[in-house]
Amino acid sequence: MKKCSLKNKLLCEMSSFNLKTVVLCAILCLVLGIISGFVSGGFDLYSNLCLPQAAPPAFVFPIIWSILYVLIGAATGIIISNRDKCFKVSKSRGLLYFGVMFLLNLLWSPIFFGAELFFVALVVLVAMIVLTFFVVLCYSNISFISALIMFIYWLWLFFAAYLNLAIIFLNS
Repeated sequence: MKKCSLKNKLLCEMSSFNLKTVVLCAILCLVLGIISGFVSGGFDLYSNLCLPQAAPPAFVFPIIWSILYVLIGAATGIIISNRDKCFKVSKSRGLLYFGVMFLLNLLWSPIFFGAELFFVALVVLVAMIVLTFFVVLCYSNISFISALIMFIYWLWLFFAAYLNLAIIFLNS
């Protein structure tokens, strides 16, 4: 039995999704993320906190989050556009986990920046980390590209949790 190269698998996978769905999901996630940022009441708080040395400057976050919102939206668009009935269970579970995780993601900024509830924000981040792990597992059954994107997002969440935890300790 001949093994397919990773390049061929990726090319095959890229040709199997609906580009309109992918773009629409990417835009939707980005717009909702931007709205969440605006609802949080601004990011002036960040510059007034004691931060750990690894904390990036404030201007980095809108750039990174915008990229992440587009990527996780696109990853989910790939999953949504997959019509293979063999993946029905993984698809529905993955989308459920993603929906709950994304809702928590949208709530995080208002909780952290708006309400200044740093511990509650950390609990939300931990829940997001757990849910994203399950998203990665479900998406990996359907799409290597989607799983890889969500894995990168999952790693970023660990860094965000580190920053959140450090802010709790440095500002109490």
